[in-house]
Amino acid sequence: MLDRPCLPALAAATILALPAVGGEMAHYGAQPRAVEAQIVTAPVVTFPGFEDSQRQIDGATATLVSYDGGVLVDVATAELMPGHGYTMWFVPINAPEACAAAPCTSSDVVGNHEAVQSDVSYGAGAIADADGRARFTTHRAAGDLVDPWFGHGLQKPMTAEVHVVIRDHGPMDGLSAAAVEDALTSHAGQCDPGKLPDFDGARIGMAGGYACQNVQDAVFIQGAAPAL
Repeated sequence: MLDRPCLPALAAATILALPAVGGEMAHYGAQPRAVEAQIVTAPVVTFPGFEDSQRQIDGATATLVSYDGGVLVDVATAELMPGHGYTMWFVPINAPEACAAAPCTSSDVVGNHEAVQSDVSYGAGAIADADGRARFTTHRAAGDLVDPWFGHGLQKPMTAEVHVVIRDHGPMDGLSAAAVEDALTSHAGQCDPGKLPDFDGARIGMAGGYACQNVQDAVFIQGAAPAL
């Protein structure tokens, strides 16, 4: 799921006191306040196995803002299929030091989730515009996640390794409003059920005939939490 043979260099994390972050968190239901925040940027790349080799998506950006109460993720990406529906999946790895590789891979996230304390949860959904662009933004508070795959949650917002995965659910044109909403909020909405993993914690969604696949991802490597 998250394997990558190579990873472009990540921008250095910066520790900032940002009153603006408090306002952004308020938009997602968090209490507005000035917070000690850590900002990390990462390249958006093609998902392992989607193409013959991984490459960076031109014109795409991915930013993680973490603070002691949670994280905010913003991904503005390109090279998507116009009119297709996409979901973004939030993957926190609370103990990345226990992973067999750095950054962590699917073997750790799924196959060794108890040791690395990883989880997978829905992040956001969007329909790609006529230029193949879409933006995904989500806030996740520290603690339990909604419909988690493994139940480990987001334990360490400022030190967890965080992956986000963009998943293609196929063309939305001609679908009912309910089917579109389902495709944009579930792991398997409009997907061929014969090609899906079976995770009890994932909200499955309404099956369809499209061969859904993960197409892009970004990996945020964070530093140690700042001393307060």
